Amino acid sequence: MSKIKHSKFKNTAILFELLVRQVTADILKGTEHSKANKILRTFFKEETELGKELKLYNLLMNEIAKDSVTADRIVETILKARTRIRGDKLGAQKYNLIKEIKTNYPIDDFLRGKISNYKLMASIYKLFESCSVEDSDTADLIQNREIICESLLRSGPKEKSTEEKDKLIESYEKQTNDLKVLSHKLLVDSFNKKYSSFNTKQKVLLREFINNVSNTNSLKAYINAEIPNIQSQLQEISQKSNDTVIKIKITETCNQLGTLQKGKVTKDSHILSLLLSYELIKEMKLILNDKT
Repeated sequence: MSKIKHSKFKNTAILFELLVRQVTADILKGTEHSKANKILRTFFKEETELGKELKLYNLLMNEIAKDSVTADRIVETILKARTRIRGDKLGAQKYNLIKEIKTNYPIDDFLRGKISNYKLMASIYKLFESCSVEDSDTADLIQNREIICESLLRSGPKEKSTEEKDKLIESYEKQTNDLKVLSHKLLVDSFNKKYSSFNTKQKVLLREFINNVSNTNSLKAYINAEIPNIQSQLQEISQKSNDTVIKIKITETCNQLGTLQKGKVTKDSHILSLLLSYELIKEMKLILNDKT
């Protein structure tokens, strides 16, 4: 029996998610004609095999089952629907889609974007691939099916469906230039209001995080360049302070920031560490100013 390996490179839902993120990043940057948006509209039309498969992905990711029997029935029904998709056409469309992404974006950077429900998407991919593989590993397929059924049984808010995301993008594209400018201003104003207590450095870090959702190399470069500046400010504060506890905390923070530079992947916890470091600098400066 052969165990089906997951390929992020060929996972329809992951490719779609990364393209949607790129469109979001382009909108925030004020890009007038998003290449990612054009790719989405070309390859993920409802009548294409990619569009049909994406719809099945979204059904498994967004449906809610009331019990295990219903969950299993949903999986079985969607698997039957998946067998009706033309494998040759789907393969050709995926090839052209990846080729188009490669033409417009550095593919390695593009694929490094973090996917929150990666495990679920990977399980769906492997289960779909098993439809065309006769000698699939039974234990692996059972495990993938269990992961999907558990997701269907979970209650609570689900992510926006593909249709909802398409409507949001389409609505934005139809806006006049004046309305787009106003929308962007409202977005910025909302951002500034929510993070009004943040200083300039903290806001810039968050904007970098948002603008580089699908370019982790650029975000990593920004963080690596910023860490020495933070360490320098903390060390300067340490030299001015006579408090032993403060000196110890600053030393620990500087050491922790140094470890962030060694990792290859930027995690949400890294962003949080930098935000807290900025906050520490603010607090320490206030304390030192009060004592002078």
